[in-house]
Amino acid sequence: MTPRRLHRRSRTRASATKLERAAALTDAERPTPERGPQLLLERIKGDAQGTEILAALGEHYEISALGEDRRLLQVVVDDAVFPDEAVVRLASVLDGIDQDWVLHIRWPKVQA
Repeated sequence: MTPRRLHRRSRTRASATKLERAAALTDAERPTPERGPQLLLERIKGDAQGTEILAALGEHYEISALGEDRRLLQVVVDDAVFPDEAVVRLASVLDGIDQDWVLHIRWPKVQA
């Protein structure tokens, strides 16, 4: 019995798929180099640790408070092209700031 080989998608094919997705975007959908995808964050707690996490996040990305209670935040992830990529990058930065960020901030969502 011969061992089965797992087939992986080659890196060049993965890159081509990403390029195809970028080419399919209309001008209105395509983020400009200065402004990447916009994500929404919601604060769960309004405590000091959550404020420190957001202050540190502000050193990486542009953050704007939305609404009167300032629990909803808009974050511009300028080092990503696609919204799903931006969510992963933002979560990665938050992990680097504080591993317990999920206790203070809900998982990022793509702004509709």
